[in-house]
Amino acid sequence: ETFARLRTSFDRQAQFTAASFNSADIGNPPTPGSATLVSGGYEVTSAGTNIAGASDQFFFNYQSLAGNFDLKVRGAALSLSDVWAKAGLMARETLTANSRFAMAVATPSASGAYFLARSTTGGNATPSGGFPVNYPNTWLRLARVGGTFTGYASLDGQTWIKLNSVTLSSPNAVFHVGMAVTGATTNNQTA
Repeated sequence: ETFARLRTSFDRQAQFTAASFNSADIGNPPTPGSATLVSGGYEVTSAGTNIAGASDQFFFNYQSLAGNFDLKVRGAALSLSDVWAKAGLMARETLTANSRFAMAVATPSASGAYFLARSTTGGNATPSGGFPVNYPNTWLRLARVGGTFTGYASLDGQTWIKLNSVTLSSPNAVFHVGMAVTGATTNNQTA
């Protein structure tokens, strides 16, 4: 059992408020995850096995949003529970383990930051793009315009590099959007 711990700081433009978050363990991780409000952000912990393949297991601290958004988060630290531990901003269609999603994701080290998406329910998650991580200055951004979700990464929160995009839905569909963290295990890595 491995735990990933993400310490975040939200850009004020994200418009998340502490009272508006819901939490869920997706895919029944062996140990429940948690999100704790800390000065300037959250500390999110999860023992889930992965966000990859056709089904996920992770902790999700989220809001339900309809319409367009542009959210940014600074990852201050991500513990090295596994080289494929993942943390980032996710937009998810449902709270089921095999749901469609789009995510700007960071790993603890050399695997860096990238875009990860599952475009069909129960399909395999596909990674694309790449950018280095540099904690405490690893910035991720996830934007939605209509049915298109785009992930970005940055080292300063000002200059953004596009990782990739995916089209998932009609413009008015509600998605669950927030911080996703998984501890990962090398045996389950398929992304």
